[in-house]
Order: sequence, then C-alpha cells, then structure tokens
Amino acid sequence: MQLLKRNLLKDYEIHKQDNIRIMKGNVNLIRDINDLRMMTKDGAHKKGGDDEKKKLDPQEDQLKKYIAEKTLANAALKKEMQDL
Repeated sequence: MQLLKRNLLKDYEIHKQDNIRIMKGNVNLIRDINDLRMMTKDGAHKKGGDDEKKKLDPQEDQLKKYIAEKTLANAALKKEMQDL
C-alpha cells in the first residue's frame, strides 16, 4: 500500500511540474504575441493613410509571421497539456 502511495505522489509531482512548465511557456508566448501586436499597432498608427496601411513593410510582414508561429506553438503547448 505504501508503494502505491509513493508512486502516486511521484506521478502527481511529475504531472504538476509538467503543467507548470507548459503554463510558463504559454505565459511567455502570450507576452511575446502581445508585444508584437503592440509593435504592429504602433507601426500602423505611424504610417498614416489607408493606402499605406494596406502595404506591409518587410518588418511588419516578419512580425506577422512571428505571431503566427508563436500562435501555433501556443496551440501545440495547449494540446500537449490536454494530453497530460
């Protein structure tokens, strides 16, 4: 009986550590996404007119790709957490 209790406690701690690691990863991804959104919004406001907003400069295009990658990574972490 004691062996089962120790194994349960060990599994609980491993699961808890995995969840904490995944949550920290999610927090970092969300922080990165929000920072990038703020950067793109600032860039859009500085550009001015509607015609200019439609055209993305290379830096904004890279930021949008980076946001998309981080969003996919966030989704993967969420799936991994659900699988645990």
